[in-house]
Amino acid sequence: MAARASKALKLWRGLSLLWLVNLTLAYSFPSDTLYAITIWPPFVWAGFAFVLSLAGIRKHRTRGQLLILFAWLAFWIVMGEERKWLPARASEFYSSEAFRVVTLNCAGGSIEAAQEAFRREPWVLLLQESPSRKELERIKPAGWSLLSGPDTSILVEGTLQPIPLPKGTHNFVAGIAQLPGQEPLLLVSLRLQPPIFRLDYWSPGCWRAYAENRRSRRAELQEIARFLQPYTKQTKWVMVGGDYNTPPDTGIFAPYQGWLHEDTDSSGYTATNEFPMARIDQVWSSTGAIHARAFRTQNSDHRLVEVWYYPNPKQGSVQTSGDSAAP
Repeated sequence: MAARASKALKLWRGLSLLWLVNLTLAYSFPSDTLYAITIWPPFVWAGFAFVLSLAGIRKHRTRGQLLILFAWLAFWIVMGEERKWLPARASEFYSSEAFRVVTLNCAGGSIEAAQEAFRREPWVLLLQESPSRKELERIKPAGWSLLSGPDTSILVEGTLQPIPLPKGTHNFVAGIAQLPGQEPLLLVSLRLQPPIFRLDYWSPGCWRAYAENRRSRRAELQEIARFLQPYTKQTKWVMVGGDYNTPPDTGIFAPYQGWLHEDTDSSGYTATNEFPMARIDQVWSSTGAIHARAFRTQNSDHRLVEVWYYPNPKQGSVQTSGDSAAP
């Protein structure tokens, strides 16, 4: 019986290490094919394996078993996003010169969620699953401008010139903002297609569905980036934020490479509000942020993300095009 237990334990250790190596490769080189795996944060797989590795450890507390536990813990630390935002919590600082950008999914148009976002006193507010224009007009402060689309909205303290969008556009709105005393800012609020959540991993259709979801989301970003490129010649300050409905990885966000970088990698998980395990609400910009953090909300199923930036003082006027009404 002891020999059988020993063989079973060795088999488990071997399979555990093999799975660990495969996961490390999957997260190091994300692909459409393995999106069914990498859509989950590393702590999900690490936690599952860690619990299984604890089985029988009191009876078989060997060096090999402890090394397995350490290996899974190292995988979590190295591959997980916690390595970025946990240290940031210990060194948070807020400059009095900084201004705040807030992005929030309003959970099906909750006006209470939008009001909650306003209480953060941002200079720029990006909303997804936004309340209607009429509702936002009632609550926006004096001196603020509003750009409202089918699903997303932008509000700024200052003026906001809408950019005419292609006919049928529903996943983003864009405009050029003139904040008080600042350089013009190209702003985008977006909400990409919803993710899929399937657990029938034994089915080839499950893997194909995840792969197609990743490909089509990358195509969305390519289309948005291509549309915005001409406007980047008019203003060097660009900010694209909202609900991307996916954790960031190099493949999906390839259209941003060499152009934008993420400012919210230290914010912490944003969805869902009660049990956050994915960072799908993000802000990308051409400048770089001081700090970012996700805050629990009272009126949304997403967490609110707040980003701090140093001001970009106006050096001169910049002419912009696009003088049509907001879409």
